[in-house]
Amino acid sequence: MPVSTFICIGFPYNYMLGTGVEMSSGKKDCNWITIVTAFLSLLSALGVAYIGYQSRRLEHQVDLLKVRVEEESVAVERESVSLEQRRFEAEQRMRRDEIIREYVPMLLSSEETERRIALAVLFVLYPNDAPDILAKVSEAIGEEQSQEFMAMMEQAESIAERTGDWGIVIGSDTTLEAALDEVRTAQEYGYEAVVYYRGGWFATVVGPFPSQEVAESVNIVIRSEIRDSAFVINFNSWCPSPIQRDGYLECQTQ
Repeated sequence: MPVSTFICIGFPYNYMLGTGVEMSSGKKDCNWITIVTAFLSLLSALGVAYIGYQSRRLEHQVDLLKVRVEEESVAVERESVSLEQRRFEAEQRMRRDEIIREYVPMLLSSEETERRIALAVLFVLYPNDAPDILAKVSEAIGEEQSQEFMAMMEQAESIAERTGDWGIVIGSDTTLEAALDEVRTAQEYGYEAVVYYRGGWFATVVGPFPSQEVAESVNIVIRSEIRDSAFVINFNSWCPSPIQRDGYLECQTQ
């Protein structure tokens, strides 16, 4: 009986024409090939799944590393700002102490010229702090000299009142809506802010602060957090006699 030879996935097996009878060796070869093929497909699927898992795991680790780097960068920046602020405050204290050591004794001088010079220095450099400085000097001297200090202290208090509080301008906008956005930004960082209309601009001002020194110290932080162009102003000279409007204060500038 003629026999034809066929290929079963690369392996020969015999099929008896007209009988439908397969050779046993050929059938076993096909079964093994099916099993091996399925096993290889399973390995391939597992390999793809493992590679995907490792890829996602690596991406997660990279994301965690980025977050850690960002957090460390923020911490370093905050520490840098804090250091700059402490250095500024230390320098201001040293400068103030030097001024006090040099000029406060002149307040007790018998020469009127020296007393006027000392007062002028205090009023110009520390208009807000001059009353406290003079009060401490008054406590350390005799009653007779203390009475002479009363006129100086009254003058110092008058100047401090005219000098008023200080503020920090963090933005100038052409519309009130934009300025109010600046106010909300300041509030997110824990600062109180008010909008002033001055010279055709809506200025957002943080404050008030009791002295220029305090305002300058806070401005170091504001420049790092909100806007690096923020600057300190004195309310009484920058915006005298403001008028309350709907949502802002209007400055009466000349």
